[in-house]
Amino acid sequence: MKTILLFLSLLVASYSLAQDKNTHYYTFNLKKEVTKEEFKNIYSTYDTYQNIVEIRKNDSTIIKMFHPRKQFDVLDPIVLDSLKGYLNYLTNKKNVFKDYIVINYFSGNEPYESFNSDTKSYVVDKGYIKKIKKLLNCNQFSIYKEKKDIKYYEDKKLWIKDDLGVIKNLFFYYQIPYGSFVIIKSDGTFISLHGEHNKDMVYQIAEEIKKDIKKVEHYTYDFKQKIEPSKFDSLLYNSNKGNRNFELNFESDSIFYKMIHPARRYGIFKKHQLDSVKNYINKISKTQNTFKDYIVINYNSGDAPNKDLSSESTAYIYKTDYQKQLNTIIDCNQFWVFKDDKNIKYRNKKNINWIKDDASVFKNLFFKYQIPFGSFVIIKSDGRYIVNYGEYYPEMVYDVAKEVSGQSNNHETSSTNLSKIEAFKANQNFTITKPHDWFEVFHHGYVGYTPIQPNDNHFKTIVSVFQHNINTKALPFNTFVDNQIKQYKDVVSIYNASLKEVNNHLGTVYIHEFETETHQVIVMYFQNNGHYYQYKYSALDKSFKKHLNSALLILDSISFK
Repeated sequence: MKTILLFLSLLVASYSLAQDKNTHYYTFNLKKEVTKEEFKNIYSTYDTYQNIVEIRKNDSTIIKMFHPRKQFDVLDPIVLDSLKGYLNYLTNKKNVFKDYIVINYFSGNEPYESFNSDTKSYVVDKGYIKKIKKLLNCNQFSIYKEKKDIKYYEDKKLWIKDDLGVIKNLFFYYQIPYGSFVIIKSDGTFISLHGEHNKDMVYQIAEEIKKDIKKVEHYTYDFKQKIEPSKFDSLLYNSNKGNRNFELNFESDSIFYKMIHPARRYGIFKKHQLDSVKNYINKISKTQNTFKDYIVINYNSGDAPNKDLSSESTAYIYKTDYQKQLNTIIDCNQFWVFKDDKNIKYRNKKNINWIKDDASVFKNLFFKYQIPFGSFVIIKSDGRYIVNYGEYYPEMVYDVAKEVSGQSNNHETSSTNLSKIEAFKANQNFTITKPHDWFEVFHHGYVGYTPIQPNDNHFKTIVSVFQHNINTKALPFNTFVDNQIKQYKDVVSIYNASLKEVNNHLGTVYIHEFETETHQVIVMYFQNNGHYYQYKYSALDKSFKKHLNSALLILDSISFK
């Protein structure tokens, strides 16, 4: 008996592991695959309830995907006219579209248990019909996907079949159990609610859509580029080191703007900019020579649009143990800066000397937009900095400190550094010819090439070529490329990305081009004799074209030993 029970428990465990292994997780519209943990983390950061759609590709593969609970958009005029004609066709009537159309849609309860007894929907409630028509000058329709979906619904005469699947494809493409609805305005504006709901929710959306709804536009950070809503969603959930990017909202008289704000930003100061920052810190802190190897600035601009603190904060970042631990990682001075007096009303003032950003220098440099619950920036003495936005805790500061301090030896020009360069070049299985006016630098464990003088910041413009030390037999080349791109996206917010495959003197090459907040980048992946390699050219926006030809000459010069 014990043997049988053990066998059954192992069988169940094996089945569970198999199910988990064959489950894939995605953001909305299958834009990006994420891990199970990322999926849980993203779900937990939503401000409102979200649906999770389950798609079975076959008996063994399951896809789980986020689906917004509520969607707002505007139909193209041609699509709107087609929809009006389709509703006339379904109802066998003319001009059914009044100022508004309300569509209740039911596509069954999958993947949950179907109804097995008579069920009454609110759509047969005369009181509901009366109230919705009082709220809106509308016609109300109840539409289903397949006849089996309404098998147990009372008064089936009220339900109309979506013969050609138009309603499904326009508003309810993914299967959401227990019904959904959409209210469409005569100008094409619509609001849809997906998943189980009641008539009060329909009334609420009716009140909402009656208001003068503004046109919605979506933008990348700092309004640099207008993008499509689907691209916006993809960037929003493109997490940076586990932190979800922020959505910020602004509005004018006629337009509602949505903007992506990264969870982290990376940048480099020019010398005169860094000197200005140092002078400003000295001035507002009323001290001299405050800048050690690093400066850490904790910045508080209030908790809006969330509720402000109403009692004294006891956050761990205010405690001296945290500051001592940070100084074991980087030699720094730390400052606590605020924008307005009201922002620190309930912040710890016993252990912290709060300094006011009188001239809004830090606000304009790093914290231009309002992000609740504080942010921080770590600035290195060479001008490099990392900003982390939103609520944080000591471990996050430690991680950023380790990240920025990992570059502390990048500017070595000693004989030790030169010997590292020669040793690395001697051990690599390829040769490179650099332009005569470029320099060799050793950084991140390999050799790079730059036109920047040794006493300046070579990350302004740099070319790197190196071999990846991995087991290529266990990892197909295209999978390796996909993994590298995904890892890069997890670290840096990128824009205007493209990927193409070409053939040149290196064989099959994948070229990944993109932009970051400050740089334009070309990364090329290629293989030789069972090994995978990477070429990368990165330069500040303004100098990218200037050095592009020289950077490509380095690529052309690659020759295997």
